Amino acid sequence: ILGLDWKLYYVYIKQIRKEYFTFPDFVYRPGRKKVVQHFQDMERIYKTDFFFQKFEAQARLNLAQEMKDLSK
Repeated sequence: ILGLDWKLYYVYIKQIRKEYFTFPDFVYRPGRKKVVQHFQDMERIYKTDFFFQKFEAQARLNLAQEMKDLSK
């Protein structure tokens, strides 16, 4: 899901938020930021060359946008 287009990824992150609805934003956001940061810190998100070439760039864009949204 990380490397799909933004519209699909956005639906995914909204579903994640629904799953954790019991947590208020001041708890949820820092936790989600840690998850996103974990992926951003990886040298390569996708380990195989095929998936790296196909999805890595979009995944990084999606993660950057999500982090930006979480920081608002």
